[in-house]
Amino acid sequence: MTDGKKDQLKRKKTLEYELRRLYRAGELTEQQIAELKEAEFPFDTPVRRTAKSVVRIDDGKKWPSCSAAEKELGITQGWMSDVCNMAQNGKWVAIKNQFYCFESMYSPDMDLTEIRGLAGWIVILETGEMFPTTGAAAKAAGTSRSVVLDHVKNKVKPQNKRFSYVRDWDGKVGRLVDLNVQMICLETDTIYHSYDEICAAIWSDGYDWATRKEIVQKVGDAIRHGCPAFDMHWANGENLEERKEAYMEEKRLCARPVIELTTMREYADVHDALKFGSRYVDWKKIVAICDAKGEPTSETTCWRGERWFWKDDWNKNIKLKSGERIKDMQPVICYERGRCDYSVLDLTNYHGFDHKSLLNSGKKGIVFDGLTWRLLRYDVDFKKRLKETPLICRETGKTFDTLSDLQDWLEREHECCMYDLQRAIEGGWEYKGFHFEYMVPPSVSGER
Repeated sequence: MTDGKKDQLKRKKTLEYELRRLYRAGELTEQQIAELKEAEFPFDTPVRRTAKSVVRIDDGKKWPSCSAAEKELGITQGWMSDVCNMAQNGKWVAIKNQFYCFESMYSPDMDLTEIRGLAGWIVILETGEMFPTTGAAAKAAGTSRSVVLDHVKNKVKPQNKRFSYVRDWDGKVGRLVDLNVQMICLETDTIYHSYDEICAAIWSDGYDWATRKEIVQKVGDAIRHGCPAFDMHWANGENLEERKEAYMEEKRLCARPVIELTTMREYADVHDALKFGSRYVDWKKIVAICDAKGEPTSETTCWRGERWFWKDDWNKNIKLKSGERIKDMQPVICYERGRCDYSVLDLTNYHGFDHKSLLNSGKKGIVFDGLTWRLLRYDVDFKKRLKETPLICRETGKTFDTLSDLQDWLEREHECCMYDLQRAIEGGWEYKGFHFEYMVPPSVSGER
């Protein structure tokens, strides 16, 4: 076929398409329609598909055709027309987290949140965060995509997070906005609208070492379980009243100043003790020990060896179940042996020391049986100072600057156990054929 015949056939088809379009649009007169029918014009042949303009829903930006949109967005040819056709059928699909449709179905009042729900977006129920894909949700939650799929399809609960399709979440997509807005810090009553705002606030408080993933995970766990995160308590719109009531109860119980017996350290409240002076992570255990007048309440609180008292109980010197007074339990230092785990009761019961004399003379240090004793609360830096205290070997007269130097010297010829060495020094026993003792002055000037 020559080029002239091709052009002639193309003009004929173009004319036929135009006539069919005018006929269906009702723009032909009755006389023209009659003449075309007499010429047996094929009115029922499909009209040629013309370019349809495309609109991006979030900002209303338009493109004259699918190909123009594909070219500008840098996506594969044919994707945009498929996405817009699916949108016409109510099956929304996102391209680069954006939603598009033909201009013929676009309206400025379209609900983008509802569209996301229909598109298969994932929501983390604990935090209200939405993600366009299961992979993005898994990455943010620190889990695998298969775990997310198992939960949203089979309702299998992961370890720390719960996932759902937005469209399935009680059928109320708007509820996400309410939950996401009401992430609240109970200490400051501050409402955060997103995790980006929470991260900025936490980083400004000096936690710049924490990554966004750590903050999202810890704050999410705090919202779910009621535990603190970054020294603050958190809640959302659903559990605000419950969390606030529990927080006020915790605040009331922990507000009293406390004292820890083995170190004689005083703290402004239980939270202060947890932050600076205790190995416990649960405020309830310290409160329980204080209520029990320093006695461990269970095996979990016993092995740590910490003895806690309310400071007002300590000041009143109240009686224990055994009939003894609280202040009789306070530790006493032996300078020569480098020990501070004796108590007034131990020295009274086992060594026969006079109880009142020991208490009254403990401020300046007293001598019994050739050893110097002092109440720990008048020399709270003793343990710290002991680490830098030199030692001497009785048999050889050799001196060592610190306990670590002594251990290094012993390990050159013997296997040395630090625990056994310390017990031998404290008890004045022989260790590896030698006797060691601290070179601590018998008295320390000044009072606390």
